Amino acid sequence: MKLIIIDRDGVISRDPEGRTARAEKWRSMPGGADAIARLTHAGYRVAMLADCGPLVRGDDRRGGQLATRHLLALGHRTVHCLAGLERSGPVADRVQGWADALGATGEPEPTLRSAYHRAEAARVVGPWLATLQAPAALFVATDEQAIGVLAAAYEAGVRVPHDLAVVSFDGTAAGAFTAPALTSVALPMPAIAAAAVGMCLQATRGDAAGTEQVVMPVELVVRRSCGAGS
Repeated sequence: MKLIIIDRDGVISRDPEGRTARAEKWRSMPGGADAIARLTHAGYRVAMLADCGPLVRGDDRRGGQLATRHLLALGHRTVHCLAGLERSGPVADRVQGWADALGATGEPEPTLRSAYHRAEAARVVGPWLATLQAPAALFVATDEQAIGVLAAAYEAGVRVPHDLAVVSFDGTAAGAFTAPALTSVALPMPAIAAAAVGMCLQATRGDAAGTEQVVMPVELVVRRSCGAGS
């Protein structure tokens, strides 16, 4: 049996800096729009770890709500948001959760947008930090962007969490080793992977359940960047 599990960019990778280029290559392949169907026809069992089906994903919208409500509970009157460039998909769902928690309606625009790279996030957030009215709070859509935010804050003399409380999303291992350590909404990656493999195995048996969508709960991991961790 052949088994392939593909994430929302078409590739499983531990190298976030290279994902965009590989994703573009995937999308530009001949017949890329129906690549999943072609892989299935070729005998592969495909589960998507993201925003199209068969689908296994974390509860991104709920996670955005958790992050924002946590910052509000710490006494912040509002929470700013650094989002990604896309207006649909998992990260956009996180931003919608941020808007939900603030009681916003429609499609509110985040404070800032950047690509999912540390350097780009630092570049984008730098001018905003220069005009920051402390204390302030920022929800960052991904850990990769948040690491860039921490670097930019250090360069700008903005103290995290004293001047700026930061909560991000993904729960990557790197977040535990930043200075300060990132408070982050963690995706249950072992459970997501196990569910994706299960969907693939179900599909090999002709089980229709193998095409269903599965949404996994997320968890807020509190560390020092928000001002509430030890």
